[in-house]
Amino acid sequence: MTKQTDEFARYSLAEKQLCDQAGPSLSQLIQKIERAHDVTINELRVTIDRAKPEAPWGAVTCTIVR
Repeated sequence: MTKQTDEFARYSLAEKQLCDQAGPSLSQLIQKIERAHDVTINELRVTIDRAKPEAPWGAVTCTIVR
């Protein structure tokens, strides 16, 4: 495997795990927010900015894409 293929495979597996584990909870949360604000969310972008490389979490930004 080339480095590029290996990296793609790792990200692909991580994406699948994220969708499998977070998907159901996120879907419920999105439905709740849609009802509360009478909106439809078709796409949601989440960006995590780590303050320092060793920091597990930093600032999280959620953006609804219309």
